[in-house]
Amino acid sequence: MAVRDGSGKFHIDVIDVGQADSILLEGPDGTTMLVDSGHWHDEGEHVLDHLNESEIDHLDYLVATHDDWDHIGGHADIIDEFGSDGIGTVYSPAKEEEGKRSAAVTQYKTALAENGIKENQLHAESAALDLDGVTIDILNPSEEIDSKARNENSVVMQATYGKQSILLAGDIKGKAETQLVEKHAEQLSDVDVLKTAHHGSKFSTGEALLETCEPETVLYSHAEESKHDHPDTETVTRTTQADNAHSTALHGTTSLTFDGQNEIAVEHTNDTDLHDATDFAALIHYHRDNDVALDEIDSIARSDLLASIPYEIVDNASIIEDSQAVQTLQDENEALQDQLDEATEALDAKDDVIDAKDDVIDAKDNIIDEKDQRIEQLQNRLAALEQATKE
Repeated sequence: MAVRDGSGKFHIDVIDVGQADSILLEGPDGTTMLVDSGHWHDEGEHVLDHLNESEIDHLDYLVATHDDWDHIGGHADIIDEFGSDGIGTVYSPAKEEEGKRSAAVTQYKTALAENGIKENQLHAESAALDLDGVTIDILNPSEEIDSKARNENSVVMQATYGKQSILLAGDIKGKAETQLVEKHAEQLSDVDVLKTAHHGSKFSTGEALLETCEPETVLYSHAEESKHDHPDTETVTRTTQADNAHSTALHGTTSLTFDGQNEIAVEHTNDTDLHDATDFAALIHYHRDNDVALDEIDSIARSDLLASIPYEIVDNASIIEDSQAVQTLQDENEALQDQLDEATEALDAKDDVIDAKDDVIDAKDNIIDEKDQRIEQLQNRLAALEQATKE
């Protein structure tokens, strides 16, 4: 990826870090924010490689949405790599889950201390952050959520540039998602792109959030083989109301560019033309049911689909193809329907002719009736004259 400083546009990279999250935001003048850093097992390798390829040697903001090791796994390594001179402000959620710290959290806190970097807290009442004219509102964690759970209290950010907006939903679900919709419905209605919550898990990115945001595009960050079956088939079915879906497991690192007006450009590191949200849902359903690699699925035979797949996906996904026999029957049915339509038109034309003939007959009958009435009138007058002459 080339250096994009001074491009005048807002860039978002959803980095392919497997079953984890890491998102790089870059403002129009090159100010950078890294949101999460991938899985602890990767030691920040994927993220550091991406930053190096992008020629980024300074992070103005480093954000941990919450303390799960698939979100802050690379924080310690990135802090050690960049040092205090290479990192501006570090943010973490205001609420932390009580109890024993994971190894990922311990390493992160140690790296902060050793590099003399202060950790700041983010919550729903925090002031908006600025990224070269990109306004970043913090919508969660909220004091209204009576929970210490990490996912419920993960940082949710809405970044807006001009007329365009993206929602980064962290790992929220349940009460946090409900509260988010109830409290920020008007603001969420401006969302164009939704980074799905919790890697597309079953109980996140619910109908209320989707109906409120009505996103044109949804983004998924997940591994192809997830022990949690992320994204869940119910979730990908719900997100078919969006136009487009992009997945790190299928598309690789996904880069979006906002011009602040109407255009959102999308690039991927993997070569695939599948972007339609309904096609993506069909792909995930088929992948789950048949254990076939995502990049090996070019099309799906209708006969191979399970009956459990929602009909709206089967009927609308362009990658689902009918067998030759079914297609032949459909073609024959269409030909018969055309013939039936033609026969119906011919019958309608004959009925029109018959109706016209009936009208002519009715007119003749009317004339005859009038003549009979005239004759009767003349006969009556003649009889009256004859009677008058006799008298």
